Amino acid sequence: MSQYPQRALLLAIEAVNVVSPPVSSGLTTLHALLGRTGGIGFSGHEDWIFSVAFASDGKTLASGSKDGTIRLWSLAQPTADPVVLIGHEGSVRSVAFSPDGKTLASGSDDKTIRLWSLAQLQTEPIVLIDHEDIVWSVAFSPDGKTLASRSGSGDKTIRLWSLIEPTADPVVLTGYDSGISSLAFSPDGKW
Repeated sequence: MSQYPQRALLLAIEAVNVVSPPVSSGLTTLHALLGRTGGIGFSGHEDWIFSVAFASDGKTLASGSKDGTIRLWSLAQPTADPVVLIGHEGSVRSVAFSPDGKTLASGSDDKTIRLWSLAQLQTEPIVLIDHEDIVWSVAFSPDGKTLASRSGSGDKTIRLWSLIEPTADPVVLTGYDSGISSLAFSPDGKW
């Protein structure tokens, strides 16, 4: 077992996500880390965890699952019950925190993106609808003004959403011959 259990957990989740059908060694490592004693272990999802993200302050871990929920885990109080976010009508494939830590974005099999205000979790999230297939990946620009989303093989696109006016039509990037498995912004936000 790794001396860095959080890093090993993230790598195991990525190994499970990258290969279809899932790599059994990735699943074995993931299950071992989740069931491990003596370290931080989180349980509660009723199905596979597809994505995890740390808030920029390092105090919260978000997880998105095949069970259609998002859980927010306190790293300061790892035994506390997580906050559970419900709203997607399909698996949650990707979660990402905004750079300022005020917003959580989630992408789902239901072809939507939800923007959750972490200061007002009791309010309904903003729902972004424009993809024609599963939303596999979401990422915030370094300045937090743009959200990129990537969809499955049904539309093979990346969309750039203005977070200044999130309900405006996104910029659509096309020209991909096959599905895109991930996306990220460069540190300066230009790429």
